[in-house]
Amino acid sequence: MKASRKTRKEKTSVPAYPPPGAIRVNFEKLRSTSWVPEPFREYYVDLPFVCKDCGTQEVWTAQQQQWWYEVAQGTIETTAIRCRACRKANAKMKEAALDARRARAKMKAAETAGELARQPEILALLRKPLQQLRLKSRIEKALLEQGIDTVARLVACDPEVCPPQMSSTDWEDLKRTLKSFGIPLVGLPVLPP
Repeated sequence: MKASRKTRKEKTSVPAYPPPGAIRVNFEKLRSTSWVPEPFREYYVDLPFVCKDCGTQEVWTAQQQQWWYEVAQGTIETTAIRCRACRKANAKMKEAALDARRARAKMKAAETAGELARQPEILALLRKPLQQLRLKSRIEKALLEQGIDTVARLVACDPEVCPPQMSSTDWEDLKRTLKSFGIPLVGLPVLPP
């Protein structure tokens, strides 16, 4: 029994001399997504790796690891797989795809706004005050604080930017309420000024 305790203590104790350039891990700041996290090393040390995309030999420095795991809160199950140039190229590609998706959404929103503007019963509803939708009080309050006081302004609201204090659940409730009236969130002005 004493031998197993001694072995356990040796495994958990910090070596007297850390490797050169090593940074001690702050275990309180680490995050794991695993139910049973694997044991993590005591120190961050420079780790060589080969870039997944271009095959370049790179080094993930101890400082970069400390920032990733303790500041950016990357999970301990992750590691560097791309060099800086490939990460930037990957980020640009993702941003271009997001821009294309936003452009398609704006075109669809413009079509929907045009369709709504041609329906007289919808136009009458769009001119009504927001309070007539009988929304949850916290949702109504958040919208009114942002100056969204009519149904038309609500329909013109872009969910990505306004109002930021509403949760995704609140947005889903709002979409369901509008859908019950046959009105989608458009993201562009529907009524002529």
